[in-house]
Amino acid sequence: MTRIAHLSDLHFGAEDPGACAALVRDLERARPAAVVVSGDLTQRARRREFAAARRFLARLPAPTLVVPGNHDVAPVYRPLRRLLGPFDRYQEHIGPDLEPDLLLPGLSLVGIRTPTARHVTSGRVSPARLLDLRRRLDGLPPSTRVLVAHHPFLAPTWGRHHRPLRGLAATLEVVDEAGVDLLLAGHCHVSFVGGTHAYPALRGHTLVVQAGTALSRRLRGEPNAYNLIEVDGDEVRIEVRLRRGERFTEGSHDLYRREDGRWRLTGALGRSWAG
Repeated sequence: MTRIAHLSDLHFGAEDPGACAALVRDLERARPAAVVVSGDLTQRARRREFAAARRFLARLPAPTLVVPGNHDVAPVYRPLRRLLGPFDRYQEHIGPDLEPDLLLPGLSLVGIRTPTARHVTSGRVSPARLLDLRRRLDGLPPSTRVLVAHHPFLAPTWGRHHRPLRGLAATLEVVDEAGVDLLLAGHCHVSFVGGTHAYPALRGHTLVVQAGTALSRRLRGEPNAYNLIEVDGDEVRIEVRLRRGERFTEGSHDLYRREDGRWRLTGALGRSWAG
């Protein structure tokens, strides 16, 4: 069994300090094999926000894989920087690689950058970068394959909806053909789990997992939350950890089992924040 902590939308600059301390304590207790952060480390892509995000990442108790989100792009009121060096500050403070890989025993984590200077809010995967993604996925060893992005590949069935990712259909074809097991993303500030079986043209091999906002004060009907994911062969357990006061506690958990190549929900506890 392999445990992954999936955080998203930290938004330093609009973070809740109490949530930061509670989250670190909860991750120390959970002892994941890896921590994934699916974008939006900052609120306005300011240097001090990236510096705060870097200090937070240094406190995490496991190897990390981090990808940028749309809030990590140089802001619109700095048009020249956005055009010529949209991720300069991210690369200076967080790391030079915008599409990192993290290979652990039995687990392959692959990052993909979805925000671009011209497609900030909706995101885009260009044909050229899609070819590179195919090459990277084809080169992975036999393992559980996890793709990490910022923009959503499936929309929640409630709350605020976002424009679909540009290049979505072609990207999902590559993900499907490469046998990606999990696709982790954020952006919506809402926890959500679905499957690519929603697309009739695909085999439905991939489980799509969205994370809420782990630290931001900008909530959308859900407390601060993150996902604790346990992978054990053809079974995946997804626990949503919700902030309640000074700690994170279990909010819901779903058990998925892969049958005939598709993920099927076999057990669940409801969302305790709904109301």
